[in-house]
Amino acid sequence: HQLVDSCAMRLVTNPGSFSEANATTIFKWEYTDADLGYTYSRPAIVKMQNGTWAAVFGNGYNNTGTGRAYLYIVDIDTGALIRKIDTGAGSAATPNGLATPALVDLNGDYKVDYAYAGDLEGNLWKFDLRDTSNTNNWDVAYRDGGIRTPLYIARDTTPAPTGPVRQPITSKPEVARGPKGQGMIVLFGTGRFLEIGDKSPTQTQTFYGIIDKNSGTQTTDAFSGRTALTQQTITNELTVAFNTPSGTVNIPLRVTTQNAVGGSTDRGWYMNLLSPNAPAFRGEMQVSDSVLRNGRIIFTTLIPDPNPCSPGGTSWLMEMDALTGARLTESPFDLNNDGVFSESDFITLPDGTRVPVSGMQSEVGIAQRPGILAGETAEYKYLSGTTANAAGSNIQRAVENPGPGARGRQSWRQIK
Repeated sequence: HQLVDSCAMRLVTNPGSFSEANATTIFKWEYTDADLGYTYSRPAIVKMQNGTWAAVFGNGYNNTGTGRAYLYIVDIDTGALIRKIDTGAGSAATPNGLATPALVDLNGDYKVDYAYAGDLEGNLWKFDLRDTSNTNNWDVAYRDGGIRTPLYIARDTTPAPTGPVRQPITSKPEVARGPKGQGMIVLFGTGRFLEIGDKSPTQTQTFYGIIDKNSGTQTTDAFSGRTALTQQTITNELTVAFNTPSGTVNIPLRVTTQNAVGGSTDRGWYMNLLSPNAPAFRGEMQVSDSVLRNGRIIFTTLIPDPNPCSPGGTSWLMEMDALTGARLTESPFDLNNDGVFSESDFITLPDGTRVPVSGMQSEVGIAQRPGILAGETAEYKYLSGTTANAAGSNIQRAVENPGPGARGRQSWRQIK
C-alpha cells in the first residue's frame, strides 16, 4: 500500500493498523531522494529479470534535484534502490517529471521486460529491463549518438514559428500486442491538471495509439510527428432522446470516424480532443488512466471549469478500437436500457446514417477512470464524479457491451 508524499515513497504492510498517531512509524520502509518530487506516480509491484521483487515508479513532479524525469526501481523487501534510470529530459530551471509507468512481460515468463512512461515534456519513454544479471544495463531503450531518445514525442499542431508544441503526458499508458501480433501498441492521452493554471488550458490535447515495432533499433522504432499516424476525429456531438423502461432520457453523445489504419509505414493513430461544435476548443484533456479490455481502449476526458475557485467541469467516457482508434461496429452502450446491445442503441446522424456512438458525457461532472464489474451479458462501468446527477448520486453507472472477445471460451489446457 503506497502513501503519497511530497518527496518520499512509503510502503505500509498493514493498512488496517494505520492511524495519524503512528503515521511516521507504521511503514515498512521509506525511500527518499532529491529527484523524487510529488509522487503522483503509482508504483507497480513486479518481478524483475534477476528474480528480485521491486516497486517501479516515476519520480513525480517538482523535484528539487536535477529537475529531470527518472524511473525508480526499489527492492520491495528492503526499500533499497536497485536502479535509478535518468531520461536526461528536464532541468532545475524547468523541472520535468515521469508519470506512472506501464510494465510489460512480453514473453510470458512472469518477469518484466519493458516499461513505458510519459513525462511533462511529451516524451513517451521506453525502458529496456531485460538483462538478467547486470542491473546497470536496465536503461532507456534507445540512444542516438549517446543521447537518450524517447519512443515518441507528442506534439500539437501549433504552426511555426512557435510550434508544434510538446503535449504533457501525466497518465499511465496501456500496452497491447501490435497489429497481427507484431510489436506492441502503446495507448495514452495528453494533458495536465496539477496546478491552478491548468484550469484554464490553451493547448489542444490528443489521445494516441503508437505502434512500437520493438526491433531494438532506434532508427526503426523511435519517431515523432504525425505523418506516420492515421487521424481519427470526433465528427458529431449531439443530445439524443431514448425511450427506456423508466421513461425518456436525453443523453449527450459523440460519434467518431472509422478510418482504416494500415500500410507498411503506418505507426498508429491519434485523435485530437476537439468538439465538432463551436467552440471546438474547450480545454479538453486526458489525465486519468485508461483501460484496455477486449481490444477496446476506454478512457475518460476532462473539461475543466475555467473558474479557479470552482471544482467543477465535465468529462466524456470514450470507447474505441484499440489498434485503430476507429468507431466500433457494435454499440458500446445500452442507451435505451433494454438489456441488449443492438441497432436500437445507434443514433441517426444529420445525413440519415445510423451509427453506433463512441462517447457519452458524464452525468457526475469530472469523472475518473471507471471501475468495472463484468456480468454474464454486459459490463457495468461505475464513474465517480465531482457533482451529483439527477438522482442525487456522485456515481454514474454505464451498461456497456463487453465485446465478442469477452464471451465464449477464453483459454484451454492441452493434456497429453
